[in-house]
Amino acid sequence: MDQIPIYRRLAGHYRAAIESGTLLVGERFPSMRALMARHEISLSTALQICRQLETDGWLEARPRSGNFVRQSRRALVQHLVEPLPGQPLDPAQYVGINSRVSQFIALGRQHPVAINFSGARCAPALYPGEALKNAATRALRRDPELLVKVSPHNGNPGFRSILAKRAMASGMLIAPEDVVVTQGCIEALNLALRAVTQPGDIVAIESPSFLRPAANPRKSRPARAGNTDQPANRHFNRSA
Repeated sequence: MDQIPIYRRLAGHYRAAIESGTLLVGERFPSMRALMARHEISLSTALQICRQLETDGWLEARPRSGNFVRQSRRALVQHLVEPLPGQPLDPAQYVGINSRVSQFIALGRQHPVAINFSGARCAPALYPGEALKNAATRALRRDPELLVKVSPHNGNPGFRSILAKRAMASGMLIAPEDVVVTQGCIEALNLALRAVTQPGDIVAIESPSFLRPAANPRKSRPARAGNTDQPANRHFNRSA
């Protein structure tokens, strides 16, 4: 079986990004230099990608400006079927490890550690403080009520669009509407558990670990929580 040429494969990658809405109509397409650096390809291959997309009607070349997305042919995405409001709840029992977590906390209080890494953070000088301050100032000038108005349901649309574009550089094709911005890591873990686990599943957690994720399976899904004293890739676990 003949292999698909790399320029055709990458052209299909960006065509799918346009179809999903990650690259919008009228938006500037990545430059030749950006394509070469991102995919580690030659200049001729980058040119073939743009020519293929232009031939297929997805790009238009503007003199002295570069290539721009010409049109969007986004495929229709079927909506997920919502459960019926009157459907009874799953009778599976909730099994957790809260007693073990409580015992661990009690032992920790009896034998305090010399250095507590639970609140570890980088030195302030390692953060781009000035750049963050300038970005916040610009955002508030554009939208003075940014910090006091209600946020959109799944997060700021502009932020989700940027995340979708950055994901494209890693080979992931997602639409901005597919991105869900959570209010913290615990909410993200809850959503991940609901997406990938079923009632009665065993969730293996590497030890040592943050205590809140260990208790999450009890609160978010009728799943059994497991603990392992070995690295996660060793596949050794003992259920609670």
